[in-house]
Amino acid sequence: MTSHPDLNILTVYYESLIQDTVNELKRIQSFLGVKNTDERLQEVTSRCSIGNLRDDVQSGRTRTMLLDKDKKPFIFRKGSIGDWQNYLTVSQNAMFDRVIKDRVENSMFKFQYLPSAPSHKL
Repeated sequence: MTSHPDLNILTVYYESLIQDTVNELKRIQSFLGVKNTDERLQEVTSRCSIGNLRDDVQSGRTRTMLLDKDKKPFIFRKGSIGDWQNYLTVSQNAMFDRVIKDRVENSMFKFQYLPSAPSHKL
């Protein structure tokens, strides 16, 4: 997607949500024209944490139609930045980087590669 300043689009990055959740929520609510207190944003942050969401699904407080092959609910992985490194090989990552460069480099989307991400394990 090429950058179109005339479109009413807010780009939100997962990494930013994880690293600076409350400020990202403020940015989102500003874009949407919504106003909440910092306390409310902290409450939303806590209730929507990966751990709390996973617990809600596992306890049955929240239902999901996403089931694995054993009919157990799954909607969450670790929720951590850089976890892809545990699933992709170095060569798969290099191929992914080439695809991004070829297809997305001049778009409005920017990929954030964080130095704090864990080192590649495969």
